[in-house]
Amino acid sequence: MNNDPRKVEYLDSSQQLADYCKRQGNPQSIGFDTEFLRVNTYYPKACLFQVATTDSLALIDVLSIDDLGPFLQWLHNPEIMIIMHAAGQDLELLNHLCGRLPNNMFDTQIANAFLQEDGQLGYAGLVEQRLDVTLEKSQSRTDWSRRPLSAAQQDYAIDDVRYLHQLQQLLQTDLEEHGFHQWFKQDCTALEALNFSPSADDLLHRVKAKRGLNQEQLSLVRALAVWRENEAIKKNLPRKWLLADEILVALAQTQPENHQSLQASEILSAKQLQRMGEKILTVIETHRDTPEASWPVSGDSHTPEARNLFKRLQKEVKATAQNLSLAPGLLASRKTLQALIDGDPNCSLLSGWRHKELGKTLVELID
Repeated sequence: MNNDPRKVEYLDSSQQLADYCKRQGNPQSIGFDTEFLRVNTYYPKACLFQVATTDSLALIDVLSIDDLGPFLQWLHNPEIMIIMHAAGQDLELLNHLCGRLPNNMFDTQIANAFLQEDGQLGYAGLVEQRLDVTLEKSQSRTDWSRRPLSAAQQDYAIDDVRYLHQLQQLLQTDLEEHGFHQWFKQDCTALEALNFSPSADDLLHRVKAKRGLNQEQLSLVRALAVWRENEAIKKNLPRKWLLADEILVALAQTQPENHQSLQASEILSAKQLQRMGEKILTVIETHRDTPEASWPVSGDSHTPEARNLFKRLQKEVKATAQNLSLAPGLLASRKTLQALIDGDPNCSLLSGWRHKELGKTLVELID
């Protein structure tokens, strides 16, 4: 039972949303969260927005509202701080929905990562830890596209933003006290530049069951994964609904040259063969012209020298983190270190406070 005096408004028409935003004017900050579905689509389907100002709480029924403009103006107003927790998926949704991201964000999960070892603490855990409030979890598997929403579902949803202002104030104070606020601001500003289009190497990394493939086979898996991604986007379907990872790997291992050999391999079902067989053969044929120099490095070909380098980098990360009183994972994850080794120009260790405190040293170790 909470003692929050704010009344929850359920907004399910464009007029109600416009009236609500007009009454609130331009608040200094809002707590924001989303509920969405991503079961049978490539892109997340927005179902509900949860909003908190310092004196109001609102559930915005995205499925019922034609014009979200008045609220989106809040999100894109640089004078309004947008408080979220673990904002990545919410930002991906906004990027697809309106092609823009907020540019004055405060992510409470990022803030907490500067302050304690368990930096990836979920919202409910953070609320319990900092505010001694236990949140209800019974609606965590709700289908948010179904209407009407029950009272329990609405309570669960609004709790996701009810405590964001309190958390923001506590975390802000602690960040300033520990001298981390400017670094935190850089990390939140970096959210504005998130790219939700995975690179070819990202897509290869996501493919499972590829252990043991050689470099040429990995290169073909990568080409097939890029093709699959583009098809999934065009059809707005989950990528693995089109072709499972195991099929991409099997195609790379057999590399059929024509329709007859593809059919004989029995890798594809009859429907898959009919719908996409020729396209897959085109990808395989085109890949044969891929120069060897651009093939990805096989995971099995890592040398002892490469493994030793990685260990030296990890040791430096741990030592620097200890000196700065930060969690090592906040400085550099394994994925971040590998990106640095691979020469990824977008690696977070090549800019900002991480470059100054750690990145320059790691680059010297690599060179």
